[in-house]
Amino acid sequence: MQFSDHRADELPGFPVPRVQLVLGSMFAGVLVLIALIVAGSSVITGQVASALATGFFAVFITATAAFAWSNQPSRNVGEAVRPSVTASSLRYDSRGLPLLAAVVGSLVVVLIAFGFAAGGAMLMICGVMGAFLATFFVPLITRSIRNGTIELTAEGIRRRGWSYESEVTWDAVVDVSFAARTYAAIAIRVDPATSLTRRNTTPLWRIEKLPTEPLIELDCRRVDIHPMVLARWIRFYNDNPAARIELGTRAAEDRLVAER
Repeated sequence: MQFSDHRADELPGFPVPRVQLVLGSMFAGVLVLIALIVAGSSVITGQVASALATGFFAVFITATAAFAWSNQPSRNVGEAVRPSVTASSLRYDSRGLPLLAAVVGSLVVVLIAFGFAAGGAMLMICGVMGAFLATFFVPLITRSIRNGTIELTAEGIRRRGWSYESEVTWDAVVDVSFAARTYAAIAIRVDPATSLTRRNTTPLWRIEKLPTEPLIELDCRRVDIHPMVLARWIRFYNDNPAARIELGTRAAEDRLVAER
């Protein structure tokens, strides 16, 4: 069944079942409570490194649980999608990348602090691991990794992800459909005989993988818009070249808001 045959309230079961997220959060809450108790005990006994390690372990668990909740396809339609779009440019959900940075940053502190608390060879091992993870913040600072956008223009589609970018003209687009993934994704398939511009923006921390096929993949967990609505909107402009005069204007934004 094509995605265009679905209504917005009939999204297939892409998201992690809510009960799984709730149970995971409850388990995370128990770990956080234990970590905070240990951190408090370490503060009382003057063990600063241990207090930092366990305290930031609580931060790590909390950020990981929050990222799991944010890393789900949205069910937003209508006016609820308006904050995510300006004209025909969509912004990635602003929560995902900061939460991922919090996960990595807290783990860096946990490793280094644990190394100091343990001493000996563990200080060297944990220090090296922590230093390596800390390099994640270099492309963040230089904006080689940054929050992404999806832009439809009269010429084609531009996608700037967290760690790679791609661009294709409308003439090269063969189809817009759901990708065969374990998560909700839209595959913009491209004629292999045409040119598709794609490149990683960072050499090391490629937190998004470039597809090996000639396509642009839109991970629907990154935008706060219902996947069916987003797919229909893109396909409309692919199938109706005359309507592309709207792209870059408020009319394109209104069309997305009106999509059901």
